[in-house]
Amino acid sequence: MKAKSALQSLRQGIVICDAKGCVVYVNAAYAEFTGIRPEKIRGKRIRDVRVGSLVPKVLRTGEAIEGVYKSDGERSYFASVYPIYEAGEKKGTVSIVTTLEQSRARRRPGGGTLKERVREFYAISAEEAYSLLECIAVISGTQSRLRKTTPTGEALEDEAVAKELEEISCTRRENFNFAKCGIPVGAKIHFIDHPDLVATVLDERFIEFEGRKTSLSRKAQEILQANHPVQGILYWVYEGTVLSDLRAQKERQGLYEVT
Repeated sequence: MKAKSALQSLRQGIVICDAKGCVVYVNAAYAEFTGIRPEKIRGKRIRDVRVGSLVPKVLRTGEAIEGVYKSDGERSYFASVYPIYEAGEKKGTVSIVTTLEQSRARRRPGGGTLKERVREFYAISAEEAYSLLECIAVISGTQSRLRKTTPTGEALEDEAVAKELEEISCTRRENFNFAKCGIPVGAKIHFIDHPDLVATVLDERFIEFEGRKTSLSRKAQEILQANHPVQGILYWVYEGTVLSDLRAQKERQGLYEVT
């Protein structure tokens, strides 16, 4: 199958599951990263072969989960899981795994801006994206609906407006505030998937880790040994909830006002 052959060449790990959470496709990059042969995982429930998989949650909520940092022993990676819909009905999920090593290898000499580095980290070419969509269409039986299109005037304008709004949103939400999220001074938070890495909240913005005052992002970058800036609230957990999710909850409730 042409689509699956194309997916085999992707540098990202790809896993496609059906509506029951059973694996129907695994590409070579994912098999190499996990050390699990495709025939050993295909047909099995993903939660039985990958403890802590995000797939069950995406199938349950129908909402995508993007850019979650995870650690599996000595291997660290970012995982994104997207629901597959057909005629409004969930048909399964597609998971994309990008390792930290891949992100570092793709960085250009000299660095570049933060925006450029983020784009490079999640980079996937138009051809790769179409191959992924084509494989999903084959599995869901919707090949006839798959079309390549070229964006024109209005679509390009909409994209530009969306990017501008996204940049404005990111700027306004830059500084995380513990107090606005109901997290008191002295509270304990821990690094995601590492409950032994504990920090103490010092004030509205800073934490103390191993006796040193620091920020969420700076400490997360150190722990990850990343050569690029990271968004700290994606990696710290308070009472079982990731800080980015906690802030989103408060915002939806109108309890987190941007000043």
